Amino acid sequence: MKVAAKIRILTSVLALASSVAVGLVMYGGYRETIATLEVDVLKQRVDGDVFRLKSAFQEVSHDIRLLVGLPEVRGLANGSKRSVADLEDDLAQTFEQLLLAKPHYVQVRLIGVADEGRERVRVDRTESGALRRTGSELQTKGHRDYFKATQAKASGQIFYSNVNLNRENNRIEVPYQPMLRVAMPVYGATDTCWGIVIINLDFNGFTKEFLGESAQSFRHFLCNAEGDYLLHPEEEKMFGFDLGKRIRIQDEYPGFEGFLDSSEAERTLALKEAGGDLGSWFHLRKVAPLEDGRVFLYGVSARFDEVISATGSIARRTFLIMLVLLVLALVGAFSVSLLITKPIERITLASRRLGEGKEDVDLPVGRRDEIGTLASSFEEMRGAIREQEERILDTNQKLSSANVDLKHFAHIASHELREPLTRIAGLSSLMERKLEGVNGDDLGGLAKSVKLEASSALQQITDFRVFSHLGDGTSVRESVDLRALVLEVLKEFAPKMEALDVLVAVDQMPQAEVYRNLVRVLYRNLVENALKYAEGSGFTLRLTCEQDDSGPVFGVFNSRSSIPEEKRTRIFQVFTRFHPELDGTGMGLSICKRVVECHMGKIWVESGSDWTHFKFTLRG
Repeated sequence: MKVAAKIRILTSVLALASSVAVGLVMYGGYRETIATLEVDVLKQRVDGDVFRLKSAFQEVSHDIRLLVGLPEVRGLANGSKRSVADLEDDLAQTFEQLLLAKPHYVQVRLIGVADEGRERVRVDRTESGALRRTGSELQTKGHRDYFKATQAKASGQIFYSNVNLNRENNRIEVPYQPMLRVAMPVYGATDTCWGIVIINLDFNGFTKEFLGESAQSFRHFLCNAEGDYLLHPEEEKMFGFDLGKRIRIQDEYPGFEGFLDSSEAERTLALKEAGGDLGSWFHLRKVAPLEDGRVFLYGVSARFDEVISATGSIARRTFLIMLVLLVLALVGAFSVSLLITKPIERITLASRRLGEGKEDVDLPVGRRDEIGTLASSFEEMRGAIREQEERILDTNQKLSSANVDLKHFAHIASHELREPLTRIAGLSSLMERKLEGVNGDDLGGLAKSVKLEASSALQQITDFRVFSHLGDGTSVRESVDLRALVLEVLKEFAPKMEALDVLVAVDQMPQAEVYRNLVRVLYRNLVENALKYAEGSGFTLRLTCEQDDSGPVFGVFNSRSSIPEEKRTRIFQVFTRFHPELDGTGMGLSICKRVVECHMGKIWVESGSDWTHFKFTLRG
């Protein structure tokens, strides 16, 4: 990818990221502010409800104390000049007035300890008002738990029952009527409990009185200390502990799990059905409104539909703002990138045209920034390249002429040398045949030596011509199966290898783009070298192929030969021979080195006490 394209992409990505970041910060800040305001409103609502709840319980406590302190109650407990009947009649009227004044009071009674806790005065709420019960309608309550618990209280202490469904004759009354009983003992002059005064409250009416009318967006919850619902917007979930299907707030709202047993006084949940942390909340608080310190859980959930609707509108507006900012940022970023990339593209085009040998692109050398400096430097480099190119062309022309002359000389010299050597070799052969059968071993041996030396000189001239022309006409590479090529070379030496009992192995080799004829010469010389210098017979010849970090490394390994370390650096030099007693011109390994260099590779030798391994690489 071009640098100009990268710069444009980078600036565009930065513009996009900046626009998105601005939009997200705006929208996130709005949501956080609105969420804080929603929670504050909900907490204030709970604060007001808790205050009214405590006030309502305080009012009940005040009423029960007022009733216990009435002269009629004191007169019945301590004795009075007035008749018991008059006192009870006056007390019944007071109870009736209290019921009429407090719509959520269901029943007010005075129960004596005597006669198994028989009711002395009882007034019930009816559909038509308040009704006093008399005679056989008065019941004994000494066996009831609330009577015993109140009787055990000290003077001035108030008993509050658990809130549960009212029972008649030990059976839950239908329709269900949640009931709270508030009672206080009446002590006589002898400091013994004479009886109790008790108020039965309709708990539903009681809660409606202190909560008042609530907007539909608010839902009220009241639970006992165990989390059982005493008040719920869905009535079927209330008082499940009395109906055998216990439903608790921590089960319906898992977010409150552990809150009841913790030291937290309050907790707020974001209700997921409204989008997580915006529009719908539930705030729950621990409350102890009774004098006995009993804990209730009071909570309010609120759904701010207007906020949810407004949030969608704000989100759309924020998206539009982000889109506008993004378009502006992209236009600005693209414009700025053009100021940077256009000059860079001109410099790039100039460098490409320079490679083509053309200089028809004007450079922004007039800029006073880093790009102008770069353009000026490029212009100076372009001038320096022109000068270097002219010098190189001149030098190359001279080298080409010298090389042609050198090749011509080498050809003429080798031809002129071959002619007399060929005649000497021929005359030596003729002399050797003439001297056959003639006494004079010295003359025969001398003629044979002259012939051998002439043949050696001819072979050297041949090898030198091969070496000097190596690389000519090898400009086309082709894909070659190297293993197949190696096997072809080995067939040429099959008789000799069979005679020497050579153990041959050929590794797997890849396809390679090489000069086929040169590689064949390379392997022929290395194999011939291995067969020539291995001592004895029954040795190993292995054509190897290994892998290193840069690619395959080829080689020819043979046992039964060794090259001293001090000779390994000179072994590839021209006319170098380390075994004068063996035939050879000293050109074979030099030719191998030249072939490898034509393939831009390298060749080296590794050797031990009884093995030699020539290794080489063939690069593209």
